[in-house]
Amino acid sequence: MLFYVHLRSNESGNERGFHPISKTGSLTTWGKTGKVRPTRCAWRATAHRAEDRRMNASMLVLGALVLGVGSEPPGHPWLFMTPDTVDRARAAMETDRVFTDLAEGIRERAENAAIGDLPELERAWWEEAREMPWAETYPIINHHTGKVPREWAQVANDCARAWLLFPDSGLDAKGREALLGLSGYTFEFEHFDVGLNYATWGRACLEAYDILYPGFTEAERDQMDAFFLRMVEAVHRNHEFWVEHEPGGPIN
Repeated sequence: MLFYVHLRSNESGNERGFHPISKTGSLTTWGKTGKVRPTRCAWRATAHRAEDRRMNASMLVLGALVLGVGSEPPGHPWLFMTPDTVDRARAAMETDRVFTDLAEGIRERAENAAIGDLPELERAWWEEAREMPWAETYPIINHHTGKVPREWAQVANDCARAWLLFPDSGLDAKGREALLGLSGYTFEFEHFDVGLNYATWGRACLEAYDILYPGFTEAERDQMDAFFLRMVEAVHRNHEFWVEHEPGGPIN
């Protein structure tokens, strides 16, 4: 069952429930140290120190992408939008030229995008870059952990949104292809900025997956689960680095 987070307090041991994900994507402050437990997977992201009461909201969104909570979820999509939202958007397209133009723009981008034209998701660059001082690797890190995967995520997101607005377009297949093409991304790369990079395009992937979820096979869902869990671990690892070292200073 997609997009549920199960939270259990470490202090009282009796608080359970579904946590509403922050809509802002900003840093969330917790009154108690919490444990995030994806119920389908063994991985757990825990706030390890009592003084660390902060949890990156984007990590929670990513961690929510799990199955098997035990109750039926709402119909898809529902994480960043609901079927009612889609109905209102479709109705607005019939009466408001602004909405019509926006929808047509999304469909045009999706139709013009070609999976074969997307940049290669490379790994070999990391063998050299991992030995370099981080201050010298900003451009290459931004390229391979930001720009390149973001292009794949954008195509998936555009196709998913276009398919919602134009169900006969057949763009859902291209959206699934883009997500599955990105699903082998390793998240092995380390730098000050990778957590932010992963979280930004990861949100687009989450939205696309929520929309397109019914069309994936069980094997493909397992593949996507593994992808998102690697993303969770990478974002959380980078979050812990910032909490411990504050490389950008207290304001950052």
